Amino acid sequence: DFEFCPSFSRDGRYVVYTTWNDQTLGSIRVASVDQSLNENWIVTPEPGHYVDPVFSPDGQLIVYRKQSGGGITSPLWSRESGLYTIATRDGEGKKISKTGIRPQFGQNGARVFYQKRKTEKEADNLQLCSIDLSGNEERVHYTSVWATDFRISPDSTSIAFIERFHVHVSPFVQSG
Repeated sequence: DFEFCPSFSRDGRYVVYTTWNDQTLGSIRVASVDQSLNENWIVTPEPGHYVDPVFSPDGQLIVYRKQSGGGITSPLWSRESGLYTIATRDGEGKKISKTGIRPQFGQNGARVFYQKRKTEKEADNLQLCSIDLSGNEERVHYTSVWATDFRISPDSTSIAFIERFHVHVSPFVQSG
């Protein structure tokens, strides 16, 4: 299996990541950083095309993106693409958005931040949006014609973004 998209828990004790195998497809897994604990488990109950997993601030939840397959990857287990939440242990994935990439959390776990294009046909006009854990109350926080990535600081006070090959840091304003 190949391993991709690692992300640490806020306390630094665990890493969540995705796997890929051309025959058995992919999964989301968690492993302890402390090798003496030797803890690791598969989070997703079924195979799929998974990317960008992140822990909620309290570590009880993982948000990830499920992609559709086809082309050079298997079309199996590739329906219902979008953003999902799942309990870190013994959970069932719950879809919270049909669109969005690079999910992340700010200071608390009440809202999931993610990025999307203003319209699906545009290559530019990236937006930083958020929704609650039920997939409701979408807010658009930032829009940029040229940005390629947005990242919120763990304490939700700052936002970093890449625009025209330069990284900028700015205060993060929570309002939509």
